[in-house]
Amino acid sequence: FGAGAHSFFENKTWSNVPIVKKYLAADFEHRTQQQSIEVISKKQQIEESVILGLRLIDGITIPEWEERYSASFRDTFGLALPLLQNQKLITLSDNQVSLTAKGRDLFDNVAAEVMRGITQ
Repeated sequence: FGAGAHSFFENKTWSNVPIVKKYLAADFEHRTQQQSIEVISKKQQIEESVILGLRLIDGITIPEWEERYSASFRDTFGLALPLLQNQKLITLSDNQVSLTAKGRDLFDNVAAEVMRGITQ
C-alpha cells in the first residue's frame, strides 16, 4: 500500500504511482493508483524463486521447491548444477542447494549459469 509500493499476488506483479501527489489524487478521484501490471509466467516464477532462494543463507529446500512448482529441481536446472558444483560455487544434496562462500562472492556468475541451465 502507498505511493511507489510494489506487489505480487496470484501470478501478477504491479506497482503504484510513485509520486505521492498523483497517488493521492488518483485515490481521491477513484482512479487506480497502479501504474503497471504484469502477469508473471511460470518460467519467470521459477527463475525468480531460484535467484532469490540462492541468496538465502540456507539456500533452497528442494522438496518444497518441487512441490510448489510441480517440477523436478534437478531436471529443471540439470545443465547448470554439475558445473556449479564442480566449480565449488554451490553445495548440493538431496534436500538442499545453497551457495558456498565462493558462490556468494561470484553470485552474478552463478545466476547467469542457472538461467542458461534451465531446461524447462
